[in-house]
Amino acid sequence: MSGARRAGCTTLARGTTGPRWACTLSPDPEGTRLVSPMEDGAPRSGYSLAEAAIWYGYCSYNPLRYVDPDGREQSYLYDILGINEEQREALKLLGPIGILRARAIVDERLEAAQKYAHERRLGPPVDNEADAYRHFTWNVKNVEVFGVEKAKTIADNHEKYSAEGFGGSRRSLMDLWNNSVGRQLAALFPGVSEESLWEAAVNAGVVVLTPDDPRLDEWSSSSEWQGEVSMTEEQKRAVEKHLEQSGGGGDESCE
Repeated sequence: MSGARRAGCTTLARGTTGPRWACTLSPDPEGTRLVSPMEDGAPRSGYSLAEAAIWYGYCSYNPLRYVDPDGREQSYLYDILGINEEQREALKLLGPIGILRARAIVDERLEAAQKYAHERRLGPPVDNEADAYRHFTWNVKNVEVFGVEKAKTIADNHEKYSAEGFGGSRRSLMDLWNNSVGRQLAALFPGVSEESLWEAAVNAGVVVLTPDDPRLDEWSSSSEWQGEVSMTEEQKRAVEKHLEQSGGGGDESCE
């Protein structure tokens, strides 16, 4: 049957050279054979001969425990290792090396926020200026390392899988606001340190320092709200001016 999909490793992929065992779901125009191990809907490269020859390599050799329909989602292993939904998404997005770098950034920014809070006698960095600093600088750093798109996905997933849900509380809205401003300024002023951008953002009044900030009400009720803050040209210029005056300018600035 045309366009059929089959699962498992029960037949050889005829007409191939090299590894010939089919090890996951795959579309087949003729509906008569399977192809190589798959990843994200396409044949996966770099697999070994041994992996290709073993019927259940696609599901870590345990089809009774790994119950995802095509074997690419090792949910049982995630559960055993205590990997939560947010971490699973990060692993898919960044890979094992990337997620280690992302974790290091989280730890680094938390430590910096605790120091920031201690120096200013703010208490724990939760729902206060130190918390705003943490989220803002976290996103600046993520843009520097992973780019804007991935930085947004990482931050959005953090709120999505939180107890409040994406934008489900004022504290979540505060985090989303500062995440967004951090990413935008990191993109506008590449090469500028997170500390310099934070100082400029505070000076320009573009960050939210408390969940009680009334700007959150208008922002979250906007018909165009997508978890992104619309910064005015005047605000961007104020940030740029502060960077110029403080000597914190980067490679480029907004035009």
